[in-house]
Amino acid sequence: GYIWSRSNPLLLKSAIVGTGADTFCAVFPQNDYAGRYNTKFAYFDSSILIDKPHNMYLGAGVGTGCVSLLALLALFGMYLVQTFRLLWKRELGSDFLNYAAAAIFLSVSGFLCAGLVNDSSVSVMPMFYSLLGAGIAVNLLLKARDANAAAK
Repeated sequence: GYIWSRSNPLLLKSAIVGTGADTFCAVFPQNDYAGRYNTKFAYFDSSILIDKPHNMYLGAGVGTGCVSLLALLALFGMYLVQTFRLLWKRELGSDFLNYAAAAIFLSVSGFLCAGLVNDSSVSVMPMFYSLLGAGIAVNLLLKARDANAAAK
């Protein structure tokens, strides 16, 4: 809570452009000793350096700007809505594409939910974006197959 409460004002300062990649540590108010003490941060070392927002979306908003964060959220939202509409009331059956779309949807959804309380890891992000791209490709294949089946 302490880190998030100090990170939200940083979003206003970085609304358009952002502060730069991996600059959260430099722009975070590290000298707020009273705030740390009042939020039970005093149980830890008060001179600890806070370098991550512990929220993937706050980190993206501060680092690259709120415009970039909105574009990222729009990409995630479009994928989730598109996949949900494609898979709603669809029988998985024995079709590989249906299973792949459902598995990728669940894994991307799980990672996006975990991003609320955990910042992104360099080792996991390539796999996440690969899955997101594969999910978009599977959705396009399912749409094309549905359009061909409707045309017949």
